[in-house]
Amino acid sequence: MKTVERVLIMAYSPYKVMFYKLGFSPGFNVHFHVAPVTQDLLAAISSHPGYSSNPDGNDAIVFLSRECCERPLSAHEAQKQLSAVRLLKGLFG
Repeated sequence: MKTVERVLIMAYSPYKVMFYKLGFSPGFNVHFHVAPVTQDLLAAISSHPGYSSNPDGNDAIVFLSRECCERPLSAHEAQKQLSAVRLLKGLFG
């Protein structure tokens, strides 16, 4: 977890890195999520009408889960995701 946090800090310079356990995943004894909470993410949350204008960690978790993970990605988003995966893999190497 320490290495993951360091890599995310190197890649995104986040305000905070959050580790959280969410959902039920059959077959996984340990299942957690890691999110780099950046100023851009906080701005997206605060500008969304369904969330607080002064977001906290709970807002970030719910926003990421609902607005980012529970829908199909556009072609542009899928490309950005692939680029992020390549970047993170390179930093882990």
